[in-house]
Amino acid sequence: MIWRRIFPEEGGGAMRRWIKVKKIMFENNRHTSKSLERMANKPATLFDFSRHDDFVDARNTSISGNKGGWRYSDDEVIGGFSVGTLRLIKSAEEFRLLANKKFESEIPTRGEVQEESTASNVEAMKSALEKSQGEEDEKDVKGKDDFVPFLRWEGTIDTSLPERSNHVRRSGFCAIRSPEFIFNGATVGSDYNALEIKCRADERMYTVNVKAQTFFPDDMFQGKIKSTEASDKSSNWSTYVLPFDQLALTAFGRMREVQRSLDGGVGIEHIGFTLADGIDGDFQFDLARIRVVNYYDGEIMGDEENELG
Repeated sequence: MIWRRIFPEEGGGAMRRWIKVKKIMFENNRHTSKSLERMANKPATLFDFSRHDDFVDARNTSISGNKGGWRYSDDEVIGGFSVGTLRLIKSAEEFRLLANKKFESEIPTRGEVQEESTASNVEAMKSALEKSQGEEDEKDVKGKDDFVPFLRWEGTIDTSLPERSNHVRRSGFCAIRSPEFIFNGATVGSDYNALEIKCRADERMYTVNVKAQTFFPDDMFQGKIKSTEASDKSSNWSTYVLPFDQLALTAFGRMREVQRSLDGGVGIEHIGFTLADGIDGDFQFDLARIRVVNYYDGEIMGDEENELG
């Protein structure tokens, strides 16, 4: 019983994430010299929904996060009216149905479960994904049309203030958050200098939240991403690179007076996204992959080689 809680039968889980991070660090230390230590490190994947473990964690999406997977939230916690949902899009056919508005076009009510996350369903999906692989030992799931599985986060922002609430002066936000990296987080700051996000979004301004393990529990490193092309007009993915030294250190949404860089032995506990741009209306954000990379002179080092993780 305890073993299954540590290593869930269907895959995924915090322990498997921790093992993958440790494997990345081990490979970097084994293959790099002191003089080229950081630049020689190949990109390392933190989340990619074409990998089975990440796929399972995405299936375990919930509001509270008690399933161990991704979690989503909105301003209901302060009595607001914004609604956000999160679902895994696992196949090209499902994506086409969404595009044609034949796949549950209505946004579900708050708290509605998107998909069942039972072990039997996950196992069935695992078999289907493995069947599409070209080789039995291949780690990534690749369909015939190179479809990329992704998380779709969508909903509606409503900045209306709740009635009879004197302490709420601003409302209108939705957020999602990754599963946690346990045991001091993913200590990648010594080996990498930037975060890379592969996503497809509308033209709204999204905040990237990087929760790091520091002496101050309220610390949050934040960056911004904004697409120049709405996602419903293009199926192309965009890649955004956020250097660690350009992330702003905040606490409770406010800039800290003394800024510190996210580097060295700092461990990343989790990564999230927030939409709170003060604009009423619908939004849509698709997330396919998050990596840590080394970014110099506008280029990602070692990206032509096989990535780690």
